[in-house]
Amino acid sequence: MWARKRSWNPVVTAGDFDGNGSADWAALGTSKGKSRLVACMNASSRLKLLVIDEPYCADLVYRARARSPHYNYETGRTELIRNDGVSVSCFEKAGATYVYERGNFRRIIDSD
Repeated sequence: MWARKRSWNPVVTAGDFDGNGSADWAALGTSKGKSRLVACMNASSRLKLLVIDEPYCADLVYRARARSPHYNYETGRTELIRNDGVSVSCFEKAGATYVYERGNFRRIIDSD
């Protein structure tokens, strides 16, 4: 209800996740009873689909802005992400941001 009033879809987000200047998309969903985070990367001449099985959280997804700081609870260090990231959250519990590097997504646990 909260999201609908603000015309916001909590299971789909867009951003430039690979830094090539084109819009990419990410969506949360379920398949065979498991949560999935699916990213559709818009390459210059083709689309690339990446699936993250059982993401860290699966209540909502949103874009983390490029050049934003993220405290990594696993390393104890703050990272500045280069491109837009895909952030996922568990309501009032935890969250993580997935950053696209070298052809795959890397997870940063940035909320506890």
